[in-house]
Amino acid sequence: MKPWRHERWRGSQPSSRLALALEKARAKADPSMQGMGTTLTALLWSGSQLGLVHIGDSRAYLVRDGEMFQITQDHTLVQSLLDDGKITAEEVASHPQRFLLLRALDGVTSSRTSSCARRAPATGTCSVRMVCTKW
Repeated sequence: MKPWRHERWRGSQPSSRLALALEKARAKADPSMQGMGTTLTALLWSGSQLGLVHIGDSRAYLVRDGEMFQITQDHTLVQSLLDDGKITAEEVASHPQRFLLLRALDGVTSSRTSSCARRAPATGTCSVRMVCTKW
């Protein structure tokens, strides 16, 4: 799978709105659920821009012209090990700690999310956006 090369705009409206919604949700967290967490990948279209907020190991993909591009990066221990060159891509699928999250949405702490905005593809470009979770 190829990495997706894209242009980024910081502080754009779609991603700002998603970040605000995330903070509001965090403020309404149920204290009885302390110690639990979840992953989140959310997309918001506004006119010609696409906003994205991501935390954990749920993923967003772009499918264009028959090729699939992963547009988020997992917030896991194995992704960190892979990025640092300590394990190979082949070792990721069988690593004993492949599900260990480094960042998650827990309603208590303000874990850093990944967010960005992107220009939507030109009219006539065939593309599909897909959000999924591993399980």
